[in-house]
Amino acid sequence: MTVEQFDEMVIKTGNSFGNNPNITYCLEPFEQTQGNCNSSSSTLLYKAGVPLSRIKDLRKQISGFVWGFGDIKPWTVEEQSKAVQRQREFDQLRNEMMNTIILNKY
Repeated sequence: MTVEQFDEMVIKTGNSFGNNPNITYCLEPFEQTQGNCNSSSSTLLYKAGVPLSRIKDLRKQISGFVWGFGDIKPWTVEEQSKAVQRQREFDQLRNEMMNTIILNKY
C-alpha cells in the first residue's frame, strides 16, 4: 500500500465513524453504548488496515502518556446502531423481568 493509499484509507475510515446521539464517550466505558474516547488513534489505524501487532509496537515507541492507543473500539455508523439496538433489547428484557417479578410478588 502506498502512502497515498494509506492516507485515503485513514480518511475513509475516519469518515465512516458515526455520530449517534445515543453513544457517549468516556475514559473508561462500561456500558454497551459507551465508547473509549482515548482509542481514536488505534481504532483509526486498525480499521485502516494496520495490523494490531504493529499498533502495539507503535504504542511501545511513544514515551509518556499514550492517549489514543487504548483498546480498539468499533464505532462506525453501523456498529453504533448495533450497540444502541443491543442496549434497547437489554433494557426491554430487564424491564420485562422486573415486571414479572413485581407481578408474581403481589
